[in-house]
Amino acid sequence: MDDYELFISDYKPTKAEIRREINQKIKKNRQATKTPKGLEIEVSPEWEKILNNDAAILYDYEKHGWKIMWYNRHSDGPAQGKLLRSWLSIKDKRFVTKDR
Repeated sequence: MDDYELFISDYKPTKAEIRREINQKIKKNRQATKTPKGLEIEVSPEWEKILNNDAAILYDYEKHGWKIMWYNRHSDGPAQGKLLRSWLSIKDKRFVTKDR
């Protein structure tokens, strides 16, 4: 084994890379941010570690007119059991959903 050998599991994204990826997804699908559900972006385990330690990334989006929520779905109900899915929902603050 080489001392300089890297594995995929060793990769940790930076804050700038997370912001860049979120921005790209918003630009690609801006219409989804105007739906009641919002634009959903999956949160990988690598992102989760960074966002738990520094949520300023998410607050920056709120300062610029986005409503951003972080959701987690577990197997045995809220915060219990295995984590099944983790995602961000991004909505345009200017968009108001119509009442039925």
